[in-house]
Formats: sequence, C-alpha cells, structure tokens
Amino acid sequence: MLSFQGRGIAFSLNLKASVALHFAHYNLCRVHKTLRCTPAMALGTTDHIWTIGDLVQAALEPQDVPPLPDRTPQSTLKYGYAPLKLRVIPGGKMTKPR
Repeated sequence: MLSFQGRGIAFSLNLKASVALHFAHYNLCRVHKTLRCTPAMALGTTDHIWTIGDLVQAALEPQDVPPLPDRTPQSTLKYGYAPLKLRVIPGGKMTKPR
C-alpha cells in the first residue's frame, strides 16, 4: 500500500507541472482561431508567438522576480469611492433557477 501512496504523491507533483506547462502553451504558443493570435499577444504581454524551445528556455533560466505587492480592497478602490455594501430587501421574491 505504501508504494501506491508514494506514486500518488509523485503523480500530483507531475500533474501540477503538466497543468502549468499546458497553460503556458495555451497562452503563449497556440494561435487561436477567433483571436488570430495568442492570448498573451492579445493582452499585450508578448509581441511574438513563442516556440516550445522558447517556453522551455524561459522555464529553465533563473529569474529574479520581485514579490507581488499586497493588494487590499482599499488600495484597489479609486479615491473617494467606498466599498459596496449589500443589504437584504425585506419581502424579496425568490425565483427558481432555469
């Protein structure tokens, strides 16, 4: 039974890597029919279609990436705007989902 447990852990690590590789290929390498470019090019993240070699090279080279800033809801609001406060309407009508 222990051998199956070890294989399960190894599989979960490989699954995370394969999902990350799939998302990177989908966004950087694959040209979509409706966009006629990659999603990363449509967003403006990159200016060319990446090859698999470019993707592997970028994954293997060390990068010094600064940490992301802490984004609290107060910092994302424009000056003068208050966060949305929801309230329950008494006697509200419930509808069935379609």
